[in-house]
Amino acid sequence: SKRLDLWVDPSTAFSYVGANQSAQKLILQTGNADRLEITNAGAVKATRDGGSNLIQVARIHDGSLTGNGTATSFTVTHNLETPKPIAVVIDHTTGAYVEAQIVVASDNAITVTFNNAPASGKVYRVPVTG
Repeated sequence: SKRLDLWVDPSTAFSYVGANQSAQKLILQTGNADRLEITNAGAVKATRDGGSNLIQVARIHDGSLTGNGTATSFTVTHNLETPKPIAVVIDHTTGAYVEAQIVVASDNAITVTFNNAPASGKVYRVPVTG
């Protein structure tokens, strides 16, 4: 038999709902309609404005890369498990968006390529949404 566990961690006062008996999904409903779905792989889908279709909730990985003066390509691993991530490159010092080629390397990583090698120690933020 399957069960749903509810508990509060006394050290943090955080409340937990656990479906840890090999459940494939945890689904929360209101008004007899699915409103929130969490798979055992961690994917989260939700409805909005009373809609009946569950949609993927965006997750963000706040990545970064640091130039070494010679490399022009850098791999940023985001682990978002999506074939269609959205990413930008931002100069960490100025906050300006930087032109670079961004290619999806896998469902969990992108490759960022600059025309010229970034200076050694130059840091860029690479937020990835997926």
